[in-house]
Amino acid sequence: MLAKRIESINRKIIYFIISLFFRNKPRSTPLNPDSIKRVLIFRYDAIGDMIVTMPAVDVLGQILPDATIDVLASNRNYSIISNDTRFNNYFVYNGSFHSFFKIIFKLRSQKYDAVFAFVLHKTTKAGILANLIAGKKAAKVSIRHNKRAELYSTFFNVQLDVEEYRNRMTMAELQARMVCDCFGKNFDDYSLNYQIYIKEKHRIAARKILGNFSNKKLIAINISSGHHARFSKFIELIASISEKNNEYEFAIISVPSDYPLACTIAEKSYGKVTALNPSNDILEVCSLFEHFYAIITPDTSIVHIASAFKVPMIVMYVKSDSHVNEWMPFGVDFRCIITDGKKDLDSIEVQPVADAFDDLMKSIEKS
Repeated sequence: MLAKRIESINRKIIYFIISLFFRNKPRSTPLNPDSIKRVLIFRYDAIGDMIVTMPAVDVLGQILPDATIDVLASNRNYSIISNDTRFNNYFVYNGSFHSFFKIIFKLRSQKYDAVFAFVLHKTTKAGILANLIAGKKAAKVSIRHNKRAELYSTFFNVQLDVEEYRNRMTMAELQARMVCDCFGKNFDDYSLNYQIYIKEKHRIAARKILGNFSNKKLIAINISSGHHARFSKFIELIASISEKNNEYEFAIISVPSDYPLACTIAEKSYGKVTALNPSNDILEVCSLFEHFYAIITPDTSIVHIASAFKVPMIVMYVKSDSHVNEWMPFGVDFRCIITDGKKDLDSIEVQPVADAFDDLMKSIEKS
């Protein structure tokens, strides 16, 4: 408790010193679209984060049809937008000290009228970047954090209060609503959609990875997860599904480091199961989804890729994750299994997942 109080006091002192240099004055909303000619979006985090921002980018493009829209991406996610014509330019920030100053000097000359800080962690860094890149006059937009709104006003002169929507809508909808609120537009007037731009060369590579699969009911199973202990009962799950219905084929997908495990699962599984050779090209991975009938996956970027390609899915979440509802699939049929409390993914039993799969298949067949 004492440590938190000391941290809070230190933060206030640091912010006071910083405010002497930045001195942002709050800007009233709605912003005038005619005054915004150049926009920079902060999305220098993960692949899934970039994908869920696409609806907001679409809305921005409709509100500001003549504006230049650039994005500050990361090493992890820039390739997902490498073919995306909605952005005029993308720049890569790798998080290093050197890259921090390099990107500031590179982007200051762009003279942005607005910066949308959609990176929701390390807000102080985002605020410093926004101010050093765009200057005092630009609109620097962020979500309002009620407990820290006064502190964050040092960096952001437009703080949008979306608290009533938190955990009630997906992150894709939340960010699109932020854009609408910023310009005084009616959120319900806009149709939201994920879209990932891929080229024929990626489709050709995906077909090579798939090999001789001909079954239209190809079920993908993603065994790779992020920071939580993985779900380990895939062999039992495949057996449970196959025993009821042998019309499905299964494709195990994974990151390269998990490929040996994928092969082991395929070898020991009952039914038609193949471990797909992993690709380091995210757009080749995306192209695979054009061939999947459904997918079973833990909560990773795969959820959002599947949403973009309208692939129905079973998703497994850890309940202790903050704002779970915000990271649910968007615009696609799905079923979710959530752990009990802080238990990890491996606490999920096979039967609830198999039952959810049966229910999802019935829903797909009816549609």
